[in-house]
Amino acid sequence: MGGSSTFRVPDPMASKAFKFLIGPNASPFNVDKETFAAISPVLRTLMTGKMREAIDGCAVWEDVEVDDFVGLCEFAYTGDYAVPNIDQTAKKFPVRPNDEADIEKYYKNLNIMRIVDFPSVSQSVSPGCGHTLFLRKFREKCVPLSNIRHLAVPKITTSSPDWTETFMRHARMYVLGDRYDVEGLRNIAFTRLACDLTRFTNTPDSLPSLESLIQFIYDNTVESDRIRDMLAMFTACIFENLILHPVMKHLFHEHFEFSRDVLQHVAERMRDHTVPPVQLQTECRRFI
Repeated sequence: MGGSSTFRVPDPMASKAFKFLIGPNASPFNVDKETFAAISPVLRTLMTGKMREAIDGCAVWEDVEVDDFVGLCEFAYTGDYAVPNIDQTAKKFPVRPNDEADIEKYYKNLNIMRIVDFPSVSQSVSPGCGHTLFLRKFREKCVPLSNIRHLAVPKITTSSPDWTETFMRHARMYVLGDRYDVEGLRNIAFTRLACDLTRFTNTPDSLPSLESLIQFIYDNTVESDRIRDMLAMFTACIFENLILHPVMKHLFHEHFEFSRDVLQHVAERMRDHTVPPVQLQTECRRFI
């Protein structure tokens, strides 16, 4: 990025600028001090308190990505952040075993084929089935209509979308907001991610994007964080459909905290009688 980027508010009485040097290349950004200070008590102390940064009028954030900081600026001035349209096609995932080596690689599980062409969460399924009822519960808890009416929704321009960039945009905005106590940014990133999860199309090719999202969130948040609970609840909505996918199976085996959180919501589905208990118990035994 050449030169210095300046984000201005449409106010001739705007306060003095504050400089941020972002990323390993120290890309300079000049922002309105009062606008930024208003979105977070942490930023207010950083920019207007007695810290060295406030005295110098400059802060160095070398471990923050430029794109993430641009998203923070967008939120500070507009109350939202931009997400590009989903126009990338998901890479084909080699699901179908071709020979003995492949069968060994995919755990010699004869049921591996049932992850091919399973229904999208966003599609209707049989009335009264576990997917529909528990997904409805997920929407009521995580995607209240009052929170999403004003949000821009990225357009999907391909029949087999790759959700990785979209999911990671929301996740990185949430983590950045959490790091600097920008509550509004955390809230909007949480809601937008939950909303896009309900649009997520489950296919063998698209599940690696869900795995990347979960891995990033669990690596960058604390145990009690509500976004972990949201991802675990969503996973429980489609648990028996994705448990056989190699990348998800690896995640379950390697990430104890995620596995524990998902099983808690799977148990909730069983208590709600939204899925036949015998079927779900069978899936849990495979999982364990």
